[in-house]
Amino acid sequence: DAPLQRLCGDRGGVLSVAFSPDGSGRVASGGGRGSITVWDRDGAVEWTRADVASQVRTVVFSPDGQKLASAGSDAAVQIWDAASGALLHSITFPSSGDSVSWSSAGELACGGDDMAVRIF
Repeated sequence: DAPLQRLCGDRGGVLSVAFSPDGSGRVASGGGRGSITVWDRDGAVEWTRADVASQVRTVVFSPDGQKLASAGSDAAVQIWDAASGALLHSITFPSSGDSVSWSSAGELACGGDDMAVRIF
């Protein structure tokens, strides 16, 4: 089957992708060389950050689509403004971050190489 769209831009391969849950059709990806890219429904790049971590292993939109969380090899979970790409908050971890997930209530669960899950 042929893809509906092919979005290119992440350096070092794509390690994570997420659709915005707000129905906008926006897609975010995390790259193997530390980049995050957000595209609009038509495939145009809304913003890119190329200096996030050595690897961005996971990206996920908040339930309202207003924020984007990322985790990677730099031992930090970062919260971004999904519209502008501005860094809103950074949470330092004792090890690299491998997974993040938002609850429907807006809580953020984060897991990493230290075998623990933290909820914020």
